[in-house]
Amino acid sequence: MKTTKKILAPMLALSILSATPAIAANVEKPFHDPGLIQIAKVDQRYVTAAQKAVEQYGNGKSFQLEEALKDEYFADDHTKKVHWIIQSKTRDAIVTVDADSNKVLTVSVKFELAEMTGEYAKYLPMAEAAVRQLYGNADVKFEKASFFRDETLGTNDFHFSTNDHQFVRVDAVKNEATAAFLQYKLADVDPQAVSTAEQAVGLLSKADDQPFTDAEFQRDDEREVWELKRLVTGNDKVLGMDEDGKQRVASATIGAKTGKVYRAEFLKALGDKTKKSLTEEQATAIVQAAVQQIYGTDLTGYTLTVDDDWGDYKFSSEGKDTIVANFTSGGQLYRLSLNTEFGKQN
Repeated sequence: MKTTKKILAPMLALSILSATPAIAANVEKPFHDPGLIQIAKVDQRYVTAAQKAVEQYGNGKSFQLEEALKDEYFADDHTKKVHWIIQSKTRDAIVTVDADSNKVLTVSVKFELAEMTGEYAKYLPMAEAAVRQLYGNADVKFEKASFFRDETLGTNDFHFSTNDHQFVRVDAVKNEATAAFLQYKLADVDPQAVSTAEQAVGLLSKADDQPFTDAEFQRDDEREVWELKRLVTGNDKVLGMDEDGKQRVASATIGAKTGKVYRAEFLKALGDKTKKSLTEEQATAIVQAAVQQIYGTDLTGYTLTVDDDWGDYKFSSEGKDTIVANFTSGGQLYRLSLNTEFGKQN
């Protein structure tokens, strides 16, 4: 259930960033989806279309399509349609085909770097040049490459990645790097961004201030930000585990150009299982105090919407960024997010 109220002059809200959006396109499904069937059981019109697409974009590499999954997708904001996901067992080739028109929608194929030959050979140097431009001190050695074609958008993108999850996306239509996700040494991060992140997280963590351990620079069509994280090795059930077996205690996302705080969170606070109900007035007062310190913003006149399902306290005002706050069960503010217009963060 959602409740909405108009905030009067004395109360307002604070915010820092919403969740980090995914930077790379991904059409993959779980490896062992129960809906997977052998390709021999699929209408061969779809299989033939998929095979032709793989041959067209495979740069001479042989891919064996072996299994398929029937699924739904949104052709636009309102229209749901059916497509077939046809893939190899190793998922180094994945093609989606519209079930009505038999038209290929997307093509994804993976390569070893040594297989980036011929016309494809020029894109790896573009990715490497982008790394040097963004981060001169980086020790980034790409290990994998993939190609993604979106027929609807008319885009051809190459993704070059490392085993430690760094990557650069190169637009093969524009012949330029259009996205990057790079890990930085903390000493090489803009000191002002680090200071801003420390102050924002400090407002949430109270006396539990610890330094950040990891830094990432993220850039794509919508974002150009620093993400600073405090990761620890442990098995705290409250904290999630990342791909490297680390747990995130706290993090902040800071605009690389503006220095604006888009998100701050102190996840360790979730370990406190104290139960304390907050009135909307109490929650607003807590958020207002934090917003004032971070942005110098008075949220008088903002509308508060409380999403009881997700626990979001959303403060909105026409023409202004929406501020989202989250509280622990004990009433501690542990996450603040700034939802910008059109999702732009820089």
